Amino acid sequence: MIQKALLALIHWYWRVVREEDRRVCLFRVSCSKHVHSTITSHGWIPGIRSFLFRMKTCKPGYRVEHKNGEILILTVNGKHIPESDLNPLLLKEIKATC
Repeated sequence: MIQKALLALIHWYWRVVREEDRRVCLFRVSCSKHVHSTITSHGWIPGIRSFLFRMKTCKPGYRVEHKNGEILILTVNGKHIPESDLNPLLLKEIKATC
């Protein structure tokens, strides 16, 4: 029941909020798609945990770092996101300014 409600909420979000109106996610896989996948594969409790982690991590205030030729994002909560997990649009923007 809870799982179906959460998935319905994500589907509603995808239908109602246009992609161009959504904030650009730091991650390669958008937060809503990641949470949807987690709920579908592992259930609603891991899905909620995934949502909370993404909401704490994926927000403005991050810092770009370079380590061993790779770009890393240091988030406001101290988590590192490696280049392989970064959103391609954000990565392109970062590389253009470097």
